[in-house]
Amino acid sequence: AKAIYDFAALDIDGNNVSLEKYRGDVCIITNVASK
Repeated sequence: AKAIYDFAALDIDGNNVSLEKYRGDVCIITNVASK
C-alpha cells in the first residue's frame, strides 16, 4: 500500500505538488469533482 505522501496533486495554478510537502501538517483532502 502507498502512503498519502507518495501522491501528488495539482494546485490552484495547475502546478504538480508532492503531498510530501505537507508531511507533519494536519490536512483535509476533499474531492470536489463534479459531473
